[in-house]
Amino acid sequence: MQDSDVARFEEMVALLVWRQRRRFAETLSALGLTMPQFLTLMFIQAHGGSVSIGTLAEATEQCSATMTGIVDRLCGTGLVERQRDPSDRRSVIVSLTAEGAALLERARAQRIERTRQLLAHFTPEERADIVRYLERYLDVLARESEEPTHTLW
Repeated sequence: MQDSDVARFEEMVALLVWRQRRRFAETLSALGLTMPQFLTLMFIQAHGGSVSIGTLAEATEQCSATMTGIVDRLCGTGLVERQRDPSDRRSVIVSLTAEGAALLERARAQRIERTRQLLAHFTPEERADIVRYLERYLDVLARESEEPTHTLW
């Protein structure tokens, strides 16, 4: 494989990630969320609806002070609730509210619809090829980094 092919591939992957993230950030902004807020809500939901603020900070790679600010803003909009852990008074548990869960569902639905609109530009065969190649690439990437293959959504 030539260096120019590798460089082009790297450029395309970076551009794909950047454009997808920018498009989704626009969707989130229209819903009144930032990407860190969305990721925080997703992590809480993925972990049964309640999680400690320390676990949130670690999982989202934020410092505790930054995560506290994110949680403060989410509490202020009614998307999460905060309470002391009854088994450890030093620990704070953050829970997703019904409003927070509903907002996550709206964000997912809008993301799916925007993706559907993009994929409509491709034939069914092209879509199948795109999915097959992306799955293969992600599988190799996961094996190389010894990470489990799972979806974020």
